Amino acid sequence: MFIIKIDLCCLLFVPLLLLADEMTTFFGTFNVEDPVVFALLKTDAMQRLKRVEQSGICSFVRDTYSFTRYDHSIGVFLLCRMFGATLQEQVAALLHDVSHTVFSHTGDFVFDHNGEGAYQDMIHEWYIKQTDLYAVLEQYEMAYVITDEFKDQCKILERDLPDICADRLEYNLHVGICEGLISQDDALFILLHLKYIDGRWYFDDQSAASRFGLLTIDLTRNLWGSLWNGFVNIYAGDMLKYALDKEILTINEMHFGFDYDIWQKLHAVNNEVLNVYLKQLKKYANAYRFAIDGSYDYYYRPKCRAVDPWVLCQGEFLRLSEIDKLYKQEYQKLKDQCDNGWYIKVL
Repeated sequence: MFIIKIDLCCLLFVPLLLLADEMTTFFGTFNVEDPVVFALLKTDAMQRLKRVEQSGICSFVRDTYSFTRYDHSIGVFLLCRMFGATLQEQVAALLHDVSHTVFSHTGDFVFDHNGEGAYQDMIHEWYIKQTDLYAVLEQYEMAYVITDEFKDQCKILERDLPDICADRLEYNLHVGICEGLISQDDALFILLHLKYIDGRWYFDDQSAASRFGLLTIDLTRNLWGSLWNGFVNIYAGDMLKYALDKEILTINEMHFGFDYDIWQKLHAVNNEVLNVYLKQLKKYANAYRFAIDGSYDYYYRPKCRAVDPWVLCQGEFLRLSEIDKLYKQEYQKLKDQCDNGWYIKVL
């Protein structure tokens, strides 16, 4: 069996292969005894996620922490377990990001979705059928959990914005801690006052709702929906498309490879065009500007990842924006910013 611990000094998941039936994260310790879970964790496909960064290409050009898709997947799986999901939905949670290409969401720009569509979701069922995960799912009679029909029923795992879901909850709290925006105690306070009952995620405390809501606004504005993040992902997407076109990389490497290996390979070929891309990415802060004169190279319309959570207020469910005017203003300002998008000029 496995024990998965988090080192609270550096706030990074450290997976260990030990004889134990516990999984420990920054939000609690869980006894896990389901054979299907351990069988899935041992697969090459799940182990690959330890070498795919949650932040994609940004992890290689920005001085930052390591937070992998494996870390995130374990966290989402345990949050689903914590909030009462069936074993089947927990398995879906464990596998929900397994189809990410190298450099995670940078792959959306490689495969011409302009960051507006999640490529890994589009290929999810196909992808799992190409890996050793599928035989395990068939062995435990759970192959149906990767179908769109089943995933549509997983309301703890996934919900449309502006609602909370386990996936959105994990990456906001985890990245918030890593970025130093909240403490572990803040994260636990938020989770303490968050409920999932009768198909609805909601807070029973307005201050906890505000703390989490403002975190999602901050992270969207300054990280995921920022101008710099848009430039890095689009520009890196062009670099990877060039590498594919010149057969420096293969589609198979994009789908099943490892971030660091591909990053090293791009450097090792010493291709003149790739070298320009890599140089620009490494000094990304000085490689672009916001286009204000109508001349631009990229238009980036980021997804607004901020939530407007439900709050139980005097026996009535209300959106946070309905009871907090300042939050409503910040939330709407961010939505307008994302809707307007960014016009980017490469320097």
